Amino acid sequence: VIKGDFDAAPVKLAGAVFTTQDLGASIFEARKSGRDVASLKRELGALKAILEAKAPSLKADLSAIEKDLEKPDPDPAALAALRQRAGALNAKAALAVHGGKKIILHAGWGWKDFGVFDIPPANSATPALAIVMGRGEWESASFALFNAGDTEVPVTLSISDLVGKASSIVQKDLALRFGEWVEGNDMLSRPDALPLAEGPVPVLPGTSRSFWVVVKSDAAHAGDYAGTVTLVAGKETFQIPIAVTVMPVSLPRPIPVATYNWAYLV
Repeated sequence: VIKGDFDAAPVKLAGAVFTTQDLGASIFEARKSGRDVASLKRELGALKAILEAKAPSLKADLSAIEKDLEKPDPDPAALAALRQRAGALNAKAALAVHGGKKIILHAGWGWKDFGVFDIPPANSATPALAIVMGRGEWESASFALFNAGDTEVPVTLSISDLVGKASSIVQKDLALRFGEWVEGNDMLSRPDALPLAEGPVPVLPGTSRSFWVVVKSDAAHAGDYAGTVTLVAGKETFQIPIAVTVMPVSLPRPIPVATYNWAYLV
């Protein structure tokens, strides 16, 4: 860039000034829109097979959503409205699969890949959590809840101390977390972040939410421990047993991890 022979200070630019920060925001919104469209298309594709088998009368509703999703450059409000319609349709499909049951608590998918609209299999087993660990270790176990109703359900969690014969694993060494959806490198959403479930966690109609129990054995004696996770979903309450076995081994201090790397795209 070569400096001109005039003073630029008094020049008044017409219109809005577009900064590098504005460019970053525009790219972020474009990526988010593309991610949301790609994710919703994947979820609707999975729903199509379920409707064929369980609720063929809903196929016309699905086609209408897919048609609206093909419109160019949907704005965030239009995408949110489409996702809400898709969630309501997915909830109806889940009702057909699960015989009218609105709150479906099940073992979940763990670390396996799954979508926000994935419906749990029919006759899903009630979750029971089991962890085997050494002393001084962190370990976790998960389960999931699907909302097949027509309104958002707030979910709250609590956990008792884990009681053994010689000692207990107490609240300071226990944590409850929930899966939050973040962008993967293929621009699809996955429940990868795990914030603390310190208050009501919303589960939208027709969607799944994963929940995690994290246990630190610390200096607990070797042996078996048992407790209960209490989950309140709207007006329903569930008791989930958790069993922890602490083995008579201790991890070294400090743990000799050589390298660690982690990153999010946005």
